[in-house]
Amino acid sequence: MFATCILLTLDQNARTASVHLAGHYAPLLSAAEGIQETTAAHGIALGIAPT
Repeated sequence: MFATCILLTLDQNARTASVHLAGHYAPLLSAAEGIQETTAAHGIALGIAPT
């Protein structure tokens, strides 16, 4: 059994966000300019041992 996960950390004072992925696709950012894919390092899903 395994699970995918996204950890999104928002810093409202600095107006930044950090994205950490574990086996999940990168989230999409929706803004007035349109929709764009975010960039984030991909990790393996939770519960899966690396080989």
